[in-house]
Amino acid sequence: MIHGYWGVIESVDDSVGIFAEAAGRHRISLRTPSLSSWETTVLLNGENGMVDKRAMHDASIRIPLIVRYPGLTPTDKPVNLKPQCLTLDVAPSLLELCHAEPLPNIQGKSWVKLVREGTKDWRKAWFYEYNYEKQFPYTPNVRGVRTDQWKYVHYPHGDGDADRHMAEL
Repeated sequence: MIHGYWGVIESVDDSVGIFAEAAGRHRISLRTPSLSSWETTVLLNGENGMVDKRAMHDASIRIPLIVRYPGLTPTDKPVNLKPQCLTLDVAPSLLELCHAEPLPNIQGKSWVKLVREGTKDWRKAWFYEYNYEKQFPYTPNVRGVRTDQWKYVHYPHGDGDADRHMAEL
């Protein structure tokens, strides 16, 4: 599994390098204020006794969201925001940027207003859930709540028996 994992990482690294080279040829700047070099990159590879992104550890769930879109920020300069965005926020945000109708009953929120002017009504917490899959026996059921300051993770076994892993705060 580790060899396969590092093969994927190498492939992603190669692809990002090709993209960066092409962007340079077309004079597109890829610089951001928060990601200055690959030396700050952290990879999840067995930390906390778990080996994949289904675990709710920060190395798994803290994924940078990097967006470049003309006119997105008031000054067209990069901004680094602290509020937590989720992958389910991408679709409503792209729809808003494209001036398309929002989807009904969608769970995510567009972060466009958050980026442009800030907002006090952004989410303060969110729920995480993963259900055990046979092909990934090393990752148990996971339930968790994340706020800006705290994270509670619980590992219910799902059969009514006592938990086999300690909860984490």
